[in-house]
Amino acid sequence: MQKQRKFLCIAVFAIMAMLLVGCSAVDNPYPGLSDKGFTFKVRYDVGDGMFASTNNVTIVDVVKAEDVQKGMKLLEPGSSDRGEEGANLSTPSNSGYFLMGWYKSRKEHKDADGNQLDVYGNRFQSVYKENDKGEGYYINQSTDAEGNLIIESGAVKAYEFSDMWDFSTDKVTEEMFNEKGEFTLYAAWVPYFTYTFYNGTEKIGTYSFNPVVQSLELNLPSWNETTGKQDLNDLKAAAISGKTFEGAYLDPACTQNAEGFTHTGSVDASTGLSIAPNVDIYTTWKDGVWFKITEAKQFVSNSRIDGCYEILADLDFAGLNWSNGLAAGDFSGKIIGNGFAMKNITVTQTNTSQTYGGMFGRIVEGAVIENVKFQNVTYKLSSGSRQVSASFGVLAGNISEAATVTDVALSGSLLIGNIVTPYAKYDIGLVSGNGVNCGIDLSGITCLADEVTVGYDDDGNPVKGWAVKIAEVASDGFVTVEGNADTSVNPNV
Repeated sequence: MQKQRKFLCIAVFAIMAMLLVGCSAVDNPYPGLSDKGFTFKVRYDVGDGMFASTNNVTIVDVVKAEDVQKGMKLLEPGSSDRGEEGANLSTPSNSGYFLMGWYKSRKEHKDADGNQLDVYGNRFQSVYKENDKGEGYYINQSTDAEGNLIIESGAVKAYEFSDMWDFSTDKVTEEMFNEKGEFTLYAAWVPYFTYTFYNGTEKIGTYSFNPVVQSLELNLPSWNETTGKQDLNDLKAAAISGKTFEGAYLDPACTQNAEGFTHTGSVDASTGLSIAPNVDIYTTWKDGVWFKITEAKQFVSNSRIDGCYEILADLDFAGLNWSNGLAAGDFSGKIIGNGFAMKNITVTQTNTSQTYGGMFGRIVEGAVIENVKFQNVTYKLSSGSRQVSASFGVLAGNISEAATVTDVALSGSLLIGNIVTPYAKYDIGLVSGNGVNCGIDLSGITCLADEVTVGYDDDGNPVKGWAVKIAEVASDGFVTVEGNADTSVNPNV
């Protein structure tokens, strides 16, 4: 029997290419095979699926009468027993569905009132439409019991199956074949199971998966310890721009936590129909794109002007570049320091067109910085600005009165170099250029002239010196700068 099966596989797949490109509805697409004893045909109806990535194809195994009379097992489509080419040609596929099995019989799946149903158990109907030219066409739709549209177009009619074929034990008999010598097995496709996510009453996304090969457990978002980012996992398709996931629940009131939940769907093998393939999950989100920071490099990698950061350890920025986007931009995010320090930060301002500058260009309305220590911050104002009303400070060029900056400590140095004249074009402050200090102690911040290139010698080598000197640091933190008449003299000593 094994030799005969091997020969049968070769014979079947030598002609399968014709099946895949030809019309499977022809009564006898294999003239001459009957003379060789292949008088029976086993058809595999893939339904809405495909063979070899081709729609509307039915593969056929041609079988000798003597093998049917003996009773023989069938080779499942896609089986390696068909050989590599045969398996590739006969592997069924259907995007968004998994194959429950092959069945001897199928019928349209209807409810108790005789209404045709789709694969999700909704009412199915084929609706006649006309285009702008008056040409008619049909689309498939799904509705609920009240007639409300659920799937506007593209609904899939459901079938109910019976008598699943077991390829390991079942054998064909002559009684199975009709008067044309044909026997058909039908593929039962089951739609992927789904989690549908809601934010309040608003549907925000769906995660679909193959329960045969993927875990039934809901994989909720988690914090990546390496990057500090939130991995959305199964909620990737439900992400809300500008918000961060907080929790998932099984009820609209958000009282039943969904953590560790396992999908409750199943498939009735006797009918090939799925039971409760979808589970609704209700989610909560908080404003802002949040990061959990335990290392300085995480903060640098995730720097953004609207970023929200929960600091969970002291952060040492020595050897790391502070973000130019933060140093010149409008920070509207949040830094929740939890009492930890962000230290050894160096920011250098060299852009003569920049209007604001500091660790943050501006801390704007809605921003929150609280309970954090900025230690040993060096802000080098190596170039001022040609823009009128520019402002600079170690923490920020400007701090909005509508921003929240509380329980913040700041220490370090403000180094002022070869800034653009006249100096009255811009304001300089120890904390901020607009004089908003938010209760920060100024005593931990020193202000010094910085050594810069002030000219070149006869050989073209740069000459170092001090182009400015600090005329005054007022009690409110404003800094008055004036030119240094003798750049060779260090005004700091």
